Amino acid sequence: MTKIIYAKYPGKCKVCGNKTERNEEVSWAPGEGVKHLKCDFTLTPPSSDDAEFMKGVNDVRQYHEERDLLGREMAEMLAMQREYDEC
Repeated sequence: MTKIIYAKYPGKCKVCGNKTERNEEVSWAPGEGVKHLKCDFTLTPPSSDDAEFMKGVNDVRQYHEERDLLGREMAEMLAMQREYDEC
């Protein structure tokens, strides 16, 4: 589960590789380390006018939610079922 915290120590963003400062507001998840808020895809997803691109973004978001709730295997099965249903 991702949390928004104030960094206790300086660190390095796991997405962009740039420094994070002490007391900077960052996102943190156990085992993943810290990310700048602007770099964390789950908090600030990309946006576009391209409908196909945005469908992909929404598919990824839905997969992540299902993975966190139901587990990886079930989330993958549901994603494959949705892909099959679209054909």
